[in-house]
Amino acid sequence: MSDGRYIGYQVVQDSVLLKVRPSYDPTAEIAWIVRPVTRKIGPQTYNGIGWRLRITGLDEAAWVTLGENGKAATGDWYVQQSWGKFIEHQLGFDDRRLLEEGWHGAHHQPFTYFGGSKGSVVSYFAKPVAARLAVEARGPNLPHLWHIPLGKGSIRSTPEKLWLANKRPLKTKWKALDEWVYAYDSVAGGYRRLLGLQETQPKPTLWWQHPSEDYYLQFQSQGVTKDENLWTKRFADTVLRDAVSMGFGVVYLEGLWETDGQYPESRYLHNSQSFGSIDAPWRLRISRAVGGNKGLADLVKRAHKSNVKILLWSTPGHLSNSSPLLIENPDWIRWKYEGVPETAGYGDVTGVDLRSGYLDYAISQYRKIRKSTKFDGMWIDSFLTFGILPNGREKQYAPQLDRKLFLQRQLQKMGAGELHIEGAGPFGISTGGYGYEGYVLGNALDKAVARRKFQHIRGREYGLYRYIADTIVEPNSYFRALASKGAIGVFKLSLLKRLSKQGLALIARSNSIYREVLPELQIRELMGKGEEWFGVSWSNRQNKNKIIFAFKRFQVETGAAIVENLMNGDVKVVKKGFITLPKTIFRIRYDLENAQ
Repeated sequence: MSDGRYIGYQVVQDSVLLKVRPSYDPTAEIAWIVRPVTRKIGPQTYNGIGWRLRITGLDEAAWVTLGENGKAATGDWYVQQSWGKFIEHQLGFDDRRLLEEGWHGAHHQPFTYFGGSKGSVVSYFAKPVAARLAVEARGPNLPHLWHIPLGKGSIRSTPEKLWLANKRPLKTKWKALDEWVYAYDSVAGGYRRLLGLQETQPKPTLWWQHPSEDYYLQFQSQGVTKDENLWTKRFADTVLRDAVSMGFGVVYLEGLWETDGQYPESRYLHNSQSFGSIDAPWRLRISRAVGGNKGLADLVKRAHKSNVKILLWSTPGHLSNSSPLLIENPDWIRWKYEGVPETAGYGDVTGVDLRSGYLDYAISQYRKIRKSTKFDGMWIDSFLTFGILPNGREKQYAPQLDRKLFLQRQLQKMGAGELHIEGAGPFGISTGGYGYEGYVLGNALDKAVARRKFQHIRGREYGLYRYIADTIVEPNSYFRALASKGAIGVFKLSLLKRLSKQGLALIARSNSIYREVLPELQIRELMGKGEEWFGVSWSNRQNKNKIIFAFKRFQVETGAAIVENLMNGDVKVVKKGFITLPKTIFRIRYDLENAQ
């Protein structure tokens, strides 16, 4: 627009259109459309503007690059949940890159929030958009640099972007963080309603459970094993049994697809770089090496008897380089803009185009497997890469977020509604990025990195709201994460055996109580003073009762109530005044007549 000529304005109902004619095309027109907007965020009313750019007369593919300048106040808290990071930066006079460029709604939460003594500001798109975003801090200024894709057609527009403010002062960091959660729920809830997606609640999660390579080697040499030797049966008899006893609510199953691991090297495509990975699918078919659909169905049935949900690890955006499907359907391949197949840096897999016939194939296969096995949902991996990367051969070079969201709707319609997604988006439970590999695999360097990442969130687990972190398991940190309505995923139950009996008992009891009270955890309030965080109070929308997770001994003010210690079952009636809560989980009931 800096090379354009202003040609006038127009008022249409409540909107103002500022029109520019670009110098490079006298037939084109760019209109900046602005209107007033009011929205309810949590209990507060926010007012501000909505803007969008409309471009007329340009048919070629295009992205809009623009800058926004958020104006904060010195001392405000800028809060952002990103993949593997949580940012709570108090703005001062130092210049600092706050947010490295990444996919909005994938690498970063899909809204901007900052708040403090002069109020709060929330900014987001009215509908989901895959765009690139970076944010800097220049004193109290917050420049946002955007790269936004445009749709097809001679008249194209960016989605409407809202900038909304509320002047109610937030006197502490804890109040600012509570307001951030209201903004999170408002944006995510609005997107779910718009897209027709169901809400997924975070639960204690057993991560990344996969068969030993020995099962695949045995299958290569001997074929199908006897039922009693199937991996799915052994898993149910051992790991699932222990997961139930520890109170876990979700188990991820990885590597069950027909993959490179099922086949000998002689079956790999020449020069394919396939190397036997169980994460490189040939087809969306449960491998006979682990028991096929029947073995999975038996495992899911046993899990459901104990109220445990089974999620299948899947990467709907890629297949093995050796997959016969890519040979039979070359139009399924996703390409880089440079003219080579998209690999996202992996050597053994190739991206598939979600705007091709592959998506119909994937939905059909998931539906068949769901019908015969009743699996509960999906852990959608590689969402940051294959999930939304554009196909360079498309005329309109644009991300594929819309196709991924369509797939998620189809999964929920078929009953596989529990969605966990790599990244920091609003479309399910966010997962990953906290540096688990070194800790699990034992590499000294990676282990040190994992510990540094763990220290970054230790004591700040409130940033894991609706997030499953793949990090070191430490009992008190684990407890604080659950209290915040997040979770730290456990990779191996054997890792828990390194903990003390008290630590193990804390995790098991916390898991069970959290799952029991989860329907009551609707409105979050952090309890802290200064920089000290000592608890989380939850309320629901039906009554004034509360669930309180206490991390240390402290006092709270209450009216006449029944106080139940959920850890040991103790119950007492208290009068109006202050009560002292030790480190545990409480339910405070104010409806005394019903409670008694």
